[in-house]
Amino acid sequence: MGIKGRQALRAGLWCVLLAASLATGRAAAHGISRDNLFDLSLEELLTLELTGAARKAQALADTAAAAFVISAEDLKRSGAANIAEALRMVPGLEVGAIDGNSYAISARGYNDRYATKMLMMIDGRAVYTPGYSGVYWEIQDLPMTEIERIEVVRGPGGALWGVNAVNGVINVVTREAGVSLGGQAIAGAGDRLDHDLSVSWDASFEESGGYRLYGQREQWDGNQDMDGNSLADTREISRIGGRIDWSPSAVDDVTLTGSLYSVDSGVSLAQVQREAPFERMRVDDERETDGAYLVGNWRHQSGLRNESAVTAYLDYLDRDDPGYGEEKTTVEIDFQHRWLNLAGHDLIAGATLRYHDIELTGSEDNFFTDTNHDNLIFSVFAQDEIELVDDTLFLTLGARAEYNDFSDSDLEFMPTARLLWRQSERTSFWAAASRAVRTPNLGEQYSVVSLPLDQYLPGLLPEDAPFAAFLQLEGSAGAKSEDLYAYELGFRSQVTDQLHVDLALYYNRYENLRWPKFTGIECVPTGGAFPACLGQPGLEYVDFMTQIANASDGEAWGAELAVNWRVSEHWQLLAAYTGSDYETRPDTLIDSQGMGFRNQLSLQSRHDFNDRVALDLWLRYVDEVEFYDIDDYWSLNLRLAYRLSDALEFALVGTDLLDGSHQEYETEVRDLVPVEIERAVRAEFRFRF
Repeated sequence: MGIKGRQALRAGLWCVLLAASLATGRAAAHGISRDNLFDLSLEELLTLELTGAARKAQALADTAAAAFVISAEDLKRSGAANIAEALRMVPGLEVGAIDGNSYAISARGYNDRYATKMLMMIDGRAVYTPGYSGVYWEIQDLPMTEIERIEVVRGPGGALWGVNAVNGVINVVTREAGVSLGGQAIAGAGDRLDHDLSVSWDASFEESGGYRLYGQREQWDGNQDMDGNSLADTREISRIGGRIDWSPSAVDDVTLTGSLYSVDSGVSLAQVQREAPFERMRVDDERETDGAYLVGNWRHQSGLRNESAVTAYLDYLDRDDPGYGEEKTTVEIDFQHRWLNLAGHDLIAGATLRYHDIELTGSEDNFFTDTNHDNLIFSVFAQDEIELVDDTLFLTLGARAEYNDFSDSDLEFMPTARLLWRQSERTSFWAAASRAVRTPNLGEQYSVVSLPLDQYLPGLLPEDAPFAAFLQLEGSAGAKSEDLYAYELGFRSQVTDQLHVDLALYYNRYENLRWPKFTGIECVPTGGAFPACLGQPGLEYVDFMTQIANASDGEAWGAELAVNWRVSEHWQLLAAYTGSDYETRPDTLIDSQGMGFRNQLSLQSRHDFNDRVALDLWLRYVDEVEFYDIDDYWSLNLRLAYRLSDALEFALVGTDLLDGSHQEYETEVRDLVPVEIERAVRAEFRFRF
């Protein structure tokens, strides 16, 4: 069957499933339960509050930013087994599974395993590591029922959240304790998620708050390589945690969240061989990550309608990795005050102090010239939302000044200006101009990495060359910060009571991007001048030496569209489209054009047949990744749920049903064996007690 035939078959399958869902819905009985998505009107759903875009509770409709909120109901009905998979529904986000433990996730381009331009927070705790400017996604696997919502803001957030919030901010908010009283247990099993068990207990302090305790245990099986061989990318997660919400007075609220976790994951490395035949060899190994954190938040309201908030946390991480590991302790305290008694103004100002103590470990192919580091960050910020025309036109001006040990300048300045025009009660337009900064990470400053040259510059040397050639990347302690100048336009409209549209356009200009710069050629072990050394006896390989420098600039532009259509009382469609492109101008050996997805499409159908049976379908299209020579693919997920009683629900979830397997992404340094993501099915029980 040809490509067009397969696409037609897939489209036909989708149409049949939707038609069956609609036909059954027209004959469905009434009586949807109160915790069902369709008990909320579309208008109520669009007034869901988020805090990640403005450091304050703010309705999505009033946000002058490209924001998207994944609710607890969205998480449940998506069938996603972890946070990374759930993020696939967000327009503007690129999500690629590298193997069973690693993801490449970023907004608006420049994606990789350690995407350097995305900030992620969980209950105010930053999980972005300064070691490699990224997120260890396999350890951010909270029980999905613990999450109240996930807020995603595409575009720069440096004015509010500091350096490294460049292309976007992901903010995970857990559920308030003392609200859903009693216990909840979820048990699942399948052919990829071998087993999953989480249990929580929620209790109240009568009128002053409550507490919740939870435990989690997961085990994931490995995937297969491009030839169908089983890989070692398994994962086991053990986690305990809890949350306390307490109101000691009418004007004070205190929240404490904490967790202890251990993640043991397998990894299949594509290890560089410096002896004949000079090829990468598969090596199966293990990585272990243990950690603990405690986050405290205090909010106080004064008699003048002003608000103060203090957030502090202690975070410990110990990661033993065959390629790159670290032991890190982070301490942070953040203070902000909000003035609500100033006519026509909503002013927020504050300061943040963060300290990292980090010890790095490397390997033969990825070692560090300096392994012990501490990092001090201090910043102050202010933002004012000014009402220019009563309830119609709002101007937001904000900026953050930040001192960071890793920055090349004494002080980083990140301003933003945002304009919101409420054209009517249903329609608004917004525009923004911002500057954001990413500071050099420790890997870029102190690491030395060796890579086979032919993977990056194929054809440079003849295949029958009597020696091997490697590309050696060396960090540079004198690297500058990367700069982003971003310009955005947005439009939101509740076109009818049943239809909502959200569109964002952006243009990003990057300066001082980190990129390898060619510095010379070395013959090993003979030494000598190149190319004369090539004829010397005893020559084993040649190193093409590069230094990580600020050798590139770039541009990125695109459009992000989200559509929410309530087709009927029992049927809802959610569509998202992302179109993006970018261009880099490297003064180097390596050209990165085509490292991301240029087109993505998502279409979710959520249908309740009656008060017991629900069918959720999720069709996705992801464009090719030219840099890694990865083909485009279609994916279909299905979730069929049956409520046996008010306390017990059973669900059958199938993922990637259209293909037996497909590749999604690789790492830029090619250190992991390429993986085929396989079709999977799992069963899940949810029980309240």
